[in-house]
Amino acid sequence: MTTWKTIGALSLATVLATAVGIPSAYAATGTVFADDQYFDSPQTQWSVVAPMRVGDCSMFGNLYLSRPDPTGFTKVRFVFTTSTSRTSKFDQWHSSWRFLDSAGGQVGALDTIDGLRMPIVNHNYWGEINTGISMTPHQWASITRVAWTGEC
Repeated sequence: MTTWKTIGALSLATVLATAVGIPSAYAATGTVFADDQYFDSPQTQWSVVAPMRVGDCSMFGNLYLSRPDPTGFTKVRFVFTTSTSRTSKFDQWHSSWRFLDSAGGQVGALDTIDGLRMPIVNHNYWGEINTGISMTPHQWASITRVAWTGEC
């Protein structure tokens, strides 16, 4: 039986746009933290989420971390819905996560994952990304906050 730690995705994002042959930069940067809460059992954690919105892009999502197996492998599952209200070619989310303990120390990280390309405006794109990271059971149990960084 797999035990999952569920962390709701929260927001931070940077919007990038390009004109024909001339890059233009629109940047909005910041970090929002999700505090874990226990739900049903001490083996499942979750955070209530608000949508991440920056510029023309929106994302709703949940990040799940399984308890590490004996080799230290932790399954990571990110389930999300994205949309854009305006684009010249397509928009795309690029997200990364830092897992923090109660003192704010980083106990793990998930490098940048690219979301789906969004060429159609006002359309919901549903996706799921499955990957993994190395983490000890102690590190997994010590996660109290998650910092989600995103660009679109």
